[in-house]
Amino acid sequence: MNFSDFEGRPAAVEAMRDAVRSGRMVHAYLFTGPAGTGKRTLADICARALNCLSKNRPCDECAPCGRFLSGNYPDVIYLEPEKSIGVNEVRALMERLSVRPFEGGRHVAIIKGADRMTPQAQNA
Repeated sequence: MNFSDFEGRPAAVEAMRDAVRSGRMVHAYLFTGPAGTGKRTLADICARALNCLSKNRPCDECAPCGRFLSGNYPDVIYLEPEKSIGVNEVRALMERLSVRPFEGGRHVAIIKGADRMTPQAQNA
């Protein structure tokens, strides 16, 4: 699935597509909404597009896209809490992000359930 295949919130999709194409991504994006609206899917598309080697990103054909789609891309980090996200998990994530990306040009961290961060984790 690519930006053109994504249905729903056309303004948000267009804004993300433009940011990726222009190379003017900010350090963090917050996707909000009810369950099942495609927040995780849009985050995955953006993560794949940031490290895609093709001019038409994401292409789903280059090596980084293939590894991402198979779940083996080293520069995308998922943080999915069981109950809540504590300060230790955030510090471990920050430490991993401080190291140079293994393959791609950028690290991408996708935090599912960021609303379940403890106050200490939010401050970290």
